[in-house]
Amino acid sequence: MALRRTLILPLCAAVTLGAGCGGGGSGERLTKAEYAAKADAVCREFQAQVDELGEPQTLADLAALADKALPIVEEGVGKIRDLKPPEELQATVDEWIVTGDKSIKQLNGLRDAAKAKDRAAIQRVATEAQRNDEKSERLATKLGMTACAQDSDSG
Repeated sequence: MALRRTLILPLCAAVTLGAGCGGGGSGERLTKAEYAAKADAVCREFQAQVDELGEPQTLADLAALADKALPIVEEGVGKIRDLKPPEELQATVDEWIVTGDKSIKQLNGLRDAAKAKDRAAIQRVATEAQRNDEKSERLATKLGMTACAQDSDSG
């Protein structure tokens, strides 16, 4: 059963993009290049953490994976909130953060649907997650990122 490919990867890609960067440090705004470099480093690290969770084979596995992924995702989205992008990128970063917040909601929905063994709800969440993933990738590209802009399915 390819649950990871069809259900988890769109969410993981989206949350990887939303997870963004580790703190801005001194409180000064970063340059676009600095911001993109920090984001890409964290995206690579985050994706490695997600990959370590394994591939679910059953709906119970999917629910357990979502439970394990949630704290990672929440921490990552929190880190991006702490980063100080260049002022001219702030609106795009804010939009990117929204995709991370949506990913958290989608991951919760996926977990709940898997626990309820509701395949129709799982499919709805997966479809929403795919759209969110695509938006996150576009925004990451606009922000100058490469690792964060890659579909996690391609890695």
